[in-house]
Amino acid sequence: MQLRLGSSSVEFLKGLSDRLKYTVIGAILNPPILRSGDF
Repeated sequence: MQLRLGSSSVEFLKGLSDRLKYTVIGAILNPPILRSGDF
């Protein structure tokens, strides 16, 4: 049970870092989104 919770936490963190990575990549590839201030 504890192991399961730990692995799901790892998956959650992985998904979060992936989302952050894609947000950064998207911001680099699409600067107009940054300039419009639409966060």
